Amino acid sequence: MPEFTQKLLVKVKNGQVDCVTNVDSGKRVSNKVFNQQYTISKWYELALDSMNNQHGKVELEYDQGLPYPTSIYIDQHKMRADDEFTVSISDLIY
Repeated sequence: MPEFTQKLLVKVKNGQVDCVTNVDSGKRVSNKVFNQQYTISKWYELALDSMNNQHGKVELEYDQGLPYPTSIYIDQHKMRADDEFTVSISDLIY
């Protein structure tokens, strides 16, 4: 399974992604995958930006009682291939 499709633990410190590890192996991810991870706030910002793009599509899912989306789907341009992504957010630890 490609590294970017696996479940990751993203640690945020002072509002920045600090460490990203593979949940199953406990190992740090490659720099390429690390550089593609964002805070929940940044994912939400990207979703809002894509909503304002008339060519894009965004779907946000929320679980009752949670103040953040649990799933974010962004297709930056409906007519382009391979520019869409889905982020699932779960098991937050404060």
